[in-house]
Amino acid sequence: MVASTLTFAGVKYMNTNNHHQSLKIAFGSPWKNIHPGLQHTLIGDLTLSNQFEALVGFNDNGAYIPLAAKEWIISPDYKTLTFKIDTSKKFSDSVHLTAQHFKDSWESALKLEPKSSNSSALDVLYKVEGFSDFSKTGKLEGVKALDDETLELKFATPFRMALEFLSGNRFSAFREVEGKFIGTGAYTIEDLSNDRLQLTPNIQYKDLAKYDIELSVVNAKDSVQALLDGKIDVMAYAMGGAVSPDLEKHKNLSWIVGQDSLHRAVYPNAQKGRLFEKKEFRQALQFLTTKFYDNNPASLGNPNFTSIDPQCYLPMQAGRLDETQVKQVIAKGEEFVQSLQTASKKNPVILFESDEFSLRPLLEASGIAISPKSKVVSKSELISIIYSGQEADLIPGSFGVVSGDPDGIYHLLGRHGAITSPMLKNEIVANLLEEGRNIIDQKQIAPFYQKVSLAILDEAPMIHIGFNKAVAIYRNDQIKVSGRILRRNEGHLHIFEAK
Repeated sequence: MVASTLTFAGVKYMNTNNHHQSLKIAFGSPWKNIHPGLQHTLIGDLTLSNQFEALVGFNDNGAYIPLAAKEWIISPDYKTLTFKIDTSKKFSDSVHLTAQHFKDSWESALKLEPKSSNSSALDVLYKVEGFSDFSKTGKLEGVKALDDETLELKFATPFRMALEFLSGNRFSAFREVEGKFIGTGAYTIEDLSNDRLQLTPNIQYKDLAKYDIELSVVNAKDSVQALLDGKIDVMAYAMGGAVSPDLEKHKNLSWIVGQDSLHRAVYPNAQKGRLFEKKEFRQALQFLTTKFYDNNPASLGNPNFTSIDPQCYLPMQAGRLDETQVKQVIAKGEEFVQSLQTASKKNPVILFESDEFSLRPLLEASGIAISPKSKVVSKSELISIIYSGQEADLIPGSFGVVSGDPDGIYHLLGRHGAITSPMLKNEIVANLLEEGRNIIDQKQIAPFYQKVSLAILDEAPMIHIGFNKAVAIYRNDQIKVSGRILRRNEGHLHIFEAK
């Protein structure tokens, strides 16, 4: 099983009126929302883990560990999960956690207007027994609080990856108190602006966090200078390819790199009436993309943290294909290149991108006409544009390596995936991914997901460029770290301490 890991740390402190020291920490992308039921970004997941606790987490070796649940049982048919909730945990207003809080939270989340194209909780809860009646009843029949300690989930079909998906913070328990949402995690979070949050230690948390945190957003390309200028003390999570290659020159900066944590990809808009509705044009774009980055690897940024790879599954991961087979599938797109070039002159490609990663050099080198409607927008705007799926023909995308299990790609390309977009919907791929979720025989996983890999390459709903290591950079003259490794989906900030 491939686990995606990352360690990060960094602090700067000063006295504050509430007698906590204050740390300045930045993420490389916006969190977009701090309600767990609306979480739809990787950074949102990292951020929310500091206020809300999922049922389970992971240790340094990628093994499941208790968070809000003390223990759990999975039935042999993978259709029933039973959790014992740690009722000693308290929300920040001192109310004890119960199983009912999880049921109430999930039902509440499903009733919210999603910020992405699907409800953030849908990629697990649609499989729960009786989900088809939820729109009428507002209740999840397959989720039961049997008593304060016991939470039972019954799925209509086997669900091999249920436990891992339930580690996401959008499946944490929350309560609304005086218009604010609170949890049982180490901090309470206050929204100061679109790109600034204030984190204050939760006095009900058993291992009390020592510092207030001012959390902000800083582009990875600007992170080194921001650290040197004292604007931030740590770049907690950034796309490594965008980080300045001058990083090694500065002795007072240290960095920690996780395993491959981010996919880099091209999102063509395949909706009806758009240029890339035509499968052959997506195949042509895939051929051109692969050729361009093979010949121009420096275009992906800092070479220490990037790798070029047209496959969406990591080396050694189930579903990985033989390289010769991959090249043969991608080569099919060459015969459609001229048709795509001609079509783009009549209907120029509308390209939306941020200033961190551009597809313009690829399109220009490939003879594809670019529309004057194309724009460079903020990363926050780009996320919204991806989920709306209406404005652009082409967007450079990045998304987290969700899991070592090949079902992780469901998050993006599955019918109910929490981060999918109307741009990327493809029935052939979606049907295969739905079928794959029901497999519980480990011997069947690798051959089945090789079919998925072939379908993704052939249909090209998204075009995979490669993998990117997430990187953390911090002021080594100011901080120490009380932990060794954090998985990418935890993001706990209470391990950071001033020297």
